[in-house]
Amino acid sequence: MKKDVGGKPQKPRLALPRHTLPLMVVTWAWQLCAFYLPKLLMDGRPHHDLATAADALVPLAPATVVIYIAALASWPFCYLYCAAQEKERAYRFLCAEFLAKLICMTCFFLLPTAIVRPEITGSGFFNWLLRVVYWFDTPTNLFPSIHCLMNWLCYLGVRDAPGAPRWAKAGMLVFALAVFVSVATVKQHFLVDVPAGVATAQLCYALAGTRGVRRVYEKAADKIVALAYPPRTCRRAGYEREESGR
Repeated sequence: MKKDVGGKPQKPRLALPRHTLPLMVVTWAWQLCAFYLPKLLMDGRPHHDLATAADALVPLAPATVVIYIAALASWPFCYLYCAAQEKERAYRFLCAEFLAKLICMTCFFLLPTAIVRPEITGSGFFNWLLRVVYWFDTPTNLFPSIHCLMNWLCYLGVRDAPGAPRWAKAGMLVFALAVFVSVATVKQHFLVDVPAGVATAQLCYALAGTRGVRRVYEKAADKIVALAYPPRTCRRAGYEREESGR
């Protein structure tokens, strides 16, 4: 533990790479835009029903709404962890997120979908909680499933993080699979939305790992970071410029 001039011990501070916070802000702004802009502009227009015979076989399980909500709560922490990795890994994760939401927004505009949800008439905590979810989460923007996409992307990011323990990697995988089940059993998605979300995340993560795509994103991301931390601000905040080429 370091000591200041007066000899008093200083608490260690959690140091985040300088790219983390500004790119997280841009990422979440893009996430909100990709999700809510289609909801706003496609409201009142015809939507498609992608239900199959298999969807009718999936039972309503209100208790799984806990997993559905837990997924929402986990995203900020997982995204922050992945964005706080060293530059190359963080940029790959955030680039994949950007590409995935671009695909999602395109699908939401070109193939708007809506699901007919069952009426929740029972009492009890889980039924009440599911009614709350139905109230704030409208049954549109379904294909691909953003829930499945983001949790699979979180798993990929944690899986490839060098410092992540094995139990965390295994836990993220199990949790992602549980989310796949929950989106169907709370009747927020069609079954086809699940593999579509996973495939989108997998494809975009692979594209973000290619040299050409990564370079394009890196140039844009570096400019955002430079705008967030001008030279004078960097010195005042105690940031050190990263070596060129990292």
